[in-house]
Amino acid sequence: MNMLAQNQRGAPPSESWSERLDTDELMQLMRRNLWLMIVIALAVTGATAAYLSMRIPAYRTQGAMVLTNSEIRMSQIDTQLQSYELTRARVETELDVLRSRSFAEQVARSIGLFDDPEFLPLPPGPKNPDTSVEHARAVIEKLLASYMLRRNGESLVITVQAEATTPELAARIANGV
Repeated sequence: MNMLAQNQRGAPPSESWSERLDTDELMQLMRRNLWLMIVIALAVTGATAAYLSMRIPAYRTQGAMVLTNSEIRMSQIDTQLQSYELTRARVETELDVLRSRSFAEQVARSIGLFDDPEFLPLPPGPKNPDTSVEHARAVIEKLLASYMLRRNGESLVITVQAEATTPELAARIANGV
């Protein structure tokens, strides 16, 4: 019967872990493992400093555009002008166009990203048609990855968020889109 009144460690059931480990024992445990705690803290601090020193700085900018009803047709039945509302399908189509490769190519040309070594350096060596095509493809891929489009709910506002290595380049990309 006396065996049932004790837990596995032999302590009475009313005694909790905090009562078994007093302050002196806790301090001894901390002193014994002090070097381990210091090494872990230094390793975490060093790894964080190394990551932050190697990370390329990124700047973000944000712009917004509002879609408007621009399609107006003349009705032949009652000879008056009718404007067609922007439906969800039309707004989604606009978003798809803004995310397309052909649109990204137009934006890259208009803001001069194909010749901008700050955005994507030209490959070394002589220029030939193959490297030009590959460079153009790489610029378009990087441009598509550098901006994001968002629409909140059924809003007609599309938010453009661009990210680049300089604030000026981020603003050029957001304004170009």
